[in-house]
Amino acid sequence: MKILVLSDSHSSRFPMRRFLEQVKPQAVIHLGDHYEDGAVLQEENPQLRFYLLPGNCDRFRCPPDTRQFLCCRVGGPMLFMTHGHKHGVKTNTAML
Repeated sequence: MKILVLSDSHSSRFPMRRFLEQVKPQAVIHLGDHYEDGAVLQEENPQLRFYLLPGNCDRFRCPPDTRQFLCCRVGGPMLFMTHGHKHGVKTNTAML
């Protein structure tokens, strides 16, 4: 399964659309910083499976009960998905 992972889009939807066309994924993971960018792509591509998570800049950009991380199977392997800000990934990955 081909998975496209996007993050920190900050309203740059044009490149994301180009990546979708070029990669032709079966699933898309959008890890925030402008959560609505992923939601718009999902609306435009209802045939694809989307996984949307908020980033550190999305406090008021998505529903308050939106999960900060997700762990599920995507095409076979179990994936842990998160933007990383709640896990201190800017300094190291030990908390992951």
